[in-house]
Amino acid sequence: MFFLSHLPRLFRLSRAEYRRRRNSLAACLSEIQQFETRQMPAAAAAVAHEWNAILLDCIREQKAAPPVASRAMAITSSAVFEAVNAIDRSYVSRVQFPAADPTASMPAAAVSAAWNSLVTLFPARKAVLDARFAASIASLPDDSARAAGIEIGRQASVRLLEIRSTDGADRTVEYVPGSAAGDWQKTPPAFAAPLLPHWGSVQPFVLSSGSQFRPPEPPKLSSSEYARDLNEVQQLGAVNSTVRT
Repeated sequence: MFFLSHLPRLFRLSRAEYRRRRNSLAACLSEIQQFETRQMPAAAAAVAHEWNAILLDCIREQKAAPPVASRAMAITSSAVFEAVNAIDRSYVSRVQFPAADPTASMPAAAVSAAWNSLVTLFPARKAVLDARFAASIASLPDDSARAAGIEIGRQASVRLLEIRSTDGADRTVEYVPGSAAGDWQKTPPAFAAPLLPHWGSVQPFVLSSGSQFRPPEPPKLSSSEYARDLNEVQQLGAVNSTVRT
């Protein structure tokens, strides 16, 4: 049977370090859970769902790699949140986006934020996105509130895209496989190149770094510690083990 108390030993952490990481992770999860209970105003929520589906269409059509897709989803969703929240003023902005005209149209802001984000992230889909934007906006009353909402959404999108423009996602890294035991190698049948080997250094959206909660690396294959652990697994896991209790 496995208990949480086994984690320090499993990840080779001191108990003090384990407690520090556990408490940090608990605080992070607590904040995330608070966000999960929040609901967008119904009118804006409907168009947010619509444009989330459009975002997924873009990912499918462009066959975006999972890391690229997740980044696009985070940028677009954050832009929609910031645009609507600037009008609704219920929550603290995550990117210091200023409060906006409270009479502006939240649905228009959501549509505009999503559209502006997606045409930047998926420029090959611009014609389709422009048509969907026109249809979404045409369904809203043609008044000053709509115009204000469109501008707020545009500004929110620009703000998010500006912040993420230096996150390192667009770097090009040539990865040369090593020859030592345990080094990653291309595998048949395609012998494809590694997927975005630089992505571990891309700035996360919430964590301070990708390694914030990362456990220490496993023992080297040539180490006595690895040999000891391998022997232990073989002795305890063998079908005919004489030491397993």
